[in-house]
Amino acid sequence: MRFWKKGLLATLALTGFATPVFALDVPNNELTSKRMFEFFLGEIAAQQGQFDIAIGEMTELAQDTKDPRIAQRATEMALYAKHYPAALTALDLWLTEEPNAAEAHQILSALLFTNVAQEDLAKTIKDWLATNTNGVDEMFDRLTPPIVQMHDANQSYKLVQNITEDYDQSPAAQYLLAITAFQAGQTDDALAAVNHLLDIKGDSEKAAMLKGQILGHTRPQDALDFYQQYLNQYPNAQTVRLSYARELVNQKQFKQARDQFSYLVQKNPRNADIKLAVALLTLQLKDYGSAMNQLNDLLSQGASDPSMIHYYLGGAEEDQKHWQLALDQYAQVKEGDQYFNSQVRMAIITAKQKDLPSGLDILHRLRPQDDQEAEQLMYSEEEMRRDAGDIQGAYNLLGHALKHQPENVNMLYEQAILADRLNRFDVVEDNLKRVIAIRPNYAQAYNALGYSMTERGLKLDEAKRLIEKALTITPDDPFILDSLGWVNYRLGNNAEALHALKKAYALQEDPEIAAHLGEVLWKSDSQDEAKQVWQKSLSVHPDNAALKDTMHRFIK
Repeated sequence: MRFWKKGLLATLALTGFATPVFALDVPNNELTSKRMFEFFLGEIAAQQGQFDIAIGEMTELAQDTKDPRIAQRATEMALYAKHYPAALTALDLWLTEEPNAAEAHQILSALLFTNVAQEDLAKTIKDWLATNTNGVDEMFDRLTPPIVQMHDANQSYKLVQNITEDYDQSPAAQYLLAITAFQAGQTDDALAAVNHLLDIKGDSEKAAMLKGQILGHTRPQDALDFYQQYLNQYPNAQTVRLSYARELVNQKQFKQARDQFSYLVQKNPRNADIKLAVALLTLQLKDYGSAMNQLNDLLSQGASDPSMIHYYLGGAEEDQKHWQLALDQYAQVKEGDQYFNSQVRMAIITAKQKDLPSGLDILHRLRPQDDQEAEQLMYSEEEMRRDAGDIQGAYNLLGHALKHQPENVNMLYEQAILADRLNRFDVVEDNLKRVIAIRPNYAQAYNALGYSMTERGLKLDEAKRLIEKALTITPDDPFILDSLGWVNYRLGNNAEALHALKKAYALQEDPEIAAHLGEVLWKSDSQDEAKQVWQKSLSVHPDNAALKDTMHRFIK
């Protein structure tokens, strides 16, 4: 029973078992001679190892006095003697009188993490439930937190199936059954239980949120439909509406999510967290004016974390290429979780303004607190050098990092992209083949290698196979479709090339896809259509070099 020694005994501090944990002046109760006798009888019996007598006397005294400290003592005695049914009975008395007792909840959790056989534990809990001291639902509510935290989800679900079999009309029992089934991956059972719960108690917001979570995990659109139906019937169910809004965010339906959060703001005008959610969704929708007004309103109302607000304001200004305004906002982030990120953004913006040395100086002054921050600094410096045209410097930086992490897929991939720009195809091929060996389903690695071969006119048949492999992993990716169109064009398959490029451009009106599509159209005697594609893309991306170079080659 290793866990008892390292877990429960430590929790209960039973090394001082001989000393009562409380004074004898029981509050609000007359300290009669009978009660004093029962108390001392229980303590003396415990000292002599007569735990049946000790537990019985102390439990009876706890029931009589309703003193949580005596109930605690009875619980400790029962646990020490490993009399689990008696422990649960005493624990129930303790929680009845002191519902928020943290130590009592720790003990309940610990009971479920012991090495007690599942059958014995189930029988113990069922015997406890049968006493029905405080109502079955309250008792299941107490069991729910520790059971859902059990390490083995399948074992916890089997336990709950056992202890709930006689309680099919208990909402709390059905909730526990549903959530443990969901944790065990038994989605159909989970839905059956939560639907039964909603039949019993249709307005249960807790049940509605659980059903939405289960559906969101398996059938996302069904989750949205369910939330909408529930809110049509119970429009004031604000916790469900909040879950609905979050699921809309998960499914990237940002406008609809903002509408739900805005409704919640109307109902909770003082809730700063909901206001912040609305502002961030408005930012996601690129409605910068409204979003920044909302963020500034939060600042004026005394936001609890002004640094975070300034960070998001800096991001809004940066998205709009208001570089100095973005720097001003980031500079006001003086502390908190966003300080590190704000400094990194300041470094990158400074480098973008043709001042790479100053940007690097900001970056190099930062001291990472963990490996994730250290890697973020490395990638930020690589981005800054690359954008400033220092491709060799960026390449060398990744090379140094790879000496310490030679199997880092992301670093290998990024260095391959830089090697391509340095015309080091040997490194491109070596790195990307290593990436594929480490992570066989990395679609972009197949695509990058195939595209690099295509651009150089090397091994075009192999390049096409690599790109087709990428497309099997990530179907309908516009950039992989672009590569497929381009390699077919290089192979002389213009009809196949046009089919892939038109599909790619319909999915993503990227300027480089437009350049490729226009070239193939031109070579297919559709010059007017080619010009239309190029000119439309140029109006949106006037500085794209690939697009302009392609147009100059064909339009004299």
